[in-house]
Amino acid sequence: MATTSIPALAVTKEELDRDPEKILRLAERACVTIYSEGIAVACLVPIEEWHELVHSLGAQDRHVDALPPDVPGIHS
Repeated sequence: MATTSIPALAVTKEELDRDPEKILRLAERACVTIYSEGIAVACLVPIEEWHELVHSLGAQDRHVDALPPDVPGIHS
């Protein structure tokens, strides 16, 4: 995943409803978790972090595909 550390913020759904542009601006530089009734329902991350995550998962998937088919729990 990401090699750099980004700030993490928590906001309520009501805060998002009140000022969505502000929350989107925050998400340009921080991981913003949105809570509704105390439960995390969404997470916004900077696009660079998203690209790193997708790239990392793709690399892991290629690694799994390269493993022999008899590795338990990997190929189902």
